[in-house]
Amino acid sequence: MRSTETLPPEWERISAPAGLDMIIPRGWPTKTVPEPGSMQATDPGDPKRILKFGGAEPADPADIQTFHQRYERQVAQRSGYVLLGLRPTSVRGHEAVDWEFEWNAPEGRRHVRSVYWRAGGIEYYVYAHGPLATWSETAAIAAAMVSGSTP
Repeated sequence: MRSTETLPPEWERISAPAGLDMIIPRGWPTKTVPEPGSMQATDPGDPKRILKFGGAEPADPADIQTFHQRYERQVAQRSGYVLLGLRPTSVRGHEAVDWEFEWNAPEGRRHVRSVYWRAGGIEYYVYAHGPLATWSETAAIAAAMVSGSTP
C-alpha cells in the first residue's frame, strides 16, 4: 500500500515525523509523544492497543542491530519479559531490526512488535503493543503499517 495506491476504506495515509509517509487504521486519533520524532495512534475501541511510529536521527552511532541488542537488555528487566525475537532484516532494502516480546504490564499481559529501519541517516520505526488476547489483530495492523510506509 504505497502512497500512489488506493487504500482500503479502513486505512488512512498520514505524514509522520522525518518525512515518514504512514498508513494507520482510519479513525484512530493521533498525537505527538515525547520521544524524538514520534507519534502515537490509539485504538478508539481499546485504548490499551497503541501504535507508535516516526523517525529521528539515531541516538547512538552503533549499527542498528547492536543498538537494539543493547536496548533489549534494558527492556528485559520488565516484569515477566519474554523475548520472542530480535532479528536483523530489511525494509525496502534498508538495514532493519524486527523485535518482538511480551511482558506483564500493570494492566495485564502485553505483546509488543517493533520494526526499526535506517534510511538517509534517519531511524524510522513502527511499534505496536496491545493485550495478548487481541494480538493477532494488532499484528496484522503492524505488518500493514510497515509495508505501507515510506521510505
